[in-house]
Amino acid sequence: MRTLTVLEPANATETASSTVLIIDDNAENRLLLSSQLRMEGYRILQASGGYAGIELAQLHDPDIILLDVMMPDVNGFEVCQELKSDRRTQRIPVIMVTALRDVQYRIKGIEVGADEFLHRPHVREELLVRVRTLIQLKHARVELEEERNRLALLGDISRSISKELNLDKMMGEIIAQTQAVLGATKGNIMLLDENGRVSRKILKRAGAPVEFNSQVSQEVMRSGLGGWLVRHNRGDIIRDISQDPRWVMLPDDQSESGSAIGVPLSRGANSTVGVLVLNHPEVGYFTTEHLALLETIGAQVTTAIENAYLFTDVSEERRKLGTILAQSTDAIIITDEEWRISLFNKAAETFFRAQASKLTGCLITEVPALKVLTPLFAEARRNSESREVVLDNGAILYASISPIPAVGYVAVMQDVTELRRMEALKLEQERKEKQVVKATFSRYMGERLVEHVLSTDPGLMARRERRNAVVMFADIRNWTGGMIAKVEPDVAINQLNEFFTQMMDIALSNDGTVFEL
Repeated sequence: MRTLTVLEPANATETASSTVLIIDDNAENRLLLSSQLRMEGYRILQASGGYAGIELAQLHDPDIILLDVMMPDVNGFEVCQELKSDRRTQRIPVIMVTALRDVQYRIKGIEVGADEFLHRPHVREELLVRVRTLIQLKHARVELEEERNRLALLGDISRSISKELNLDKMMGEIIAQTQAVLGATKGNIMLLDENGRVSRKILKRAGAPVEFNSQVSQEVMRSGLGGWLVRHNRGDIIRDISQDPRWVMLPDDQSESGSAIGVPLSRGANSTVGVLVLNHPEVGYFTTEHLALLETIGAQVTTAIENAYLFTDVSEERRKLGTILAQSTDAIIITDEEWRISLFNKAAETFFRAQASKLTGCLITEVPALKVLTPLFAEARRNSESREVVLDNGAILYASISPIPAVGYVAVMQDVTELRRMEALKLEQERKEKQVVKATFSRYMGERLVEHVLSTDPGLMARRERRNAVVMFADIRNWTGGMIAKVEPDVAINQLNEFFTQMMDIALSNDGTVFEL
């Protein structure tokens, strides 16, 4: 009949010692091995058959197994092969204890996964050295595996942070990964607003989907573990939640028991954005190693939350800016420092007859319709540049290009085509009116004086000037009275015309004018 026996260490101080499982159908062999190992403080498990040994190994996860080769129910090679093929027991080192010394048996043992061999009759010192060495090796492997898992978890969290900026989705992935690696049965992240109140709770139970809830009891933050973590700004472990006053039983978790661990998600001494808490049904499950890992995760989660908040703010500002730019009648083009287009608004699409979706990421110099702007961009490397540009369709734009440090360049263009057309019409009308005035003035003034009066120089028209003037008077009243009786009227008119012509020539040659009194 197979037996399962557990022998405790002789001293209470040895309760934390490594565990050795002895699988042997011979009671005397088990007694010899167990007595020698128990004297060194090892905790002993015994099985009198191969199947019983496999069951014990799966149940207790011993640190090492001493396995007899020749057993009636199943031989040691088969037992070893079964242990090494089981995920639960494959990392347990196995020493095969046998009187068989042929090389073929050693080869077979190696093939099924045996780690060492101990030949009977064995030497006690050799037994202890082999057991101690393999246990140390197993512990090193376990620590290495745990470290690998920790690094893998941190890597997974980093990838979740980098690829996802939706806060709920990102927090759901992080809490699920953290819960799985630490072996917790429940995990939750509570996000806090600027007043320290819970604004969002992300909950993950083992085997269930992630839950999101905005309606959260504030009691947890007032008198529970969450509030304690925020006030003390450090992580902590609750060994038994049923005995710790910091654990608040919520209505949906009245039967909850076991242990808990939590860390604050802090940006500094006085700023906490949330708390991360995990649970396990086993009392005393969480260790200081778990806490150290959770604190590292907490730092990453805090950064992720800040980035998500920042992304939300930037997205909102970009949406507002996009709305403003879309409604603007000015063409706006934004590029990076290499002139690569990052923004091309609706007005720019209309002016340049192009689609923003096809231009984003292109260089200004790569777009034929935008090459007219290249000289301005080149000059704007030093300082802002503004000038009018004429497009192929005849449209006239007033373009202003400014460099923006750490961003690139912003080009703002106003359509001044209609303004320039109106100015041209105004100038043409002024030119015509000026010709009419000039023709009228020319009857009484010299050409140079007319040009001076009509010039754009404000000297004569806009201010009064003191000038010396010579005034000539011609009194022909007596001449006309005496000449009418002596000459014919036609002759008198000709004489007067000659007189006035000479007088006009004299006045006009001296930049003067003639007034009829």
